[in-house]
Amino acid sequence: MSDLIAQIEGVASDINNQRLVRHSYQVALTVELILGSFDQRMEGLVFRGHVQRLVDMTLEISHRIAGSQFEHAGELCINLMDVAISVIEKLALAVGEGYGSA
Repeated sequence: MSDLIAQIEGVASDINNQRLVRHSYQVALTVELILGSFDQRMEGLVFRGHVQRLVDMTLEISHRIAGSQFEHAGELCINLMDVAISVIEKLALAVGEGYGSA
């Protein structure tokens, strides 16, 4: 029975690591979209959507990263999330909203 539990834990760890790798690619793409938004002068809602997606991804990553092979990147993830939240808050202030308002 303990062998089965060890196998299940191993598979769960592998799945978690695969999701972290996938999210790392998604974060990179989302950052590129955000940077491209400046050049293309995208509509505010599109830009805000990209930044909100970045917040959501970094929040999920921060939950998954503990105890994984990517744990060393935890502080970077938290810093990226803080920057993204700060951008959303500044956008909200610019249009007279509070964070979390839609």
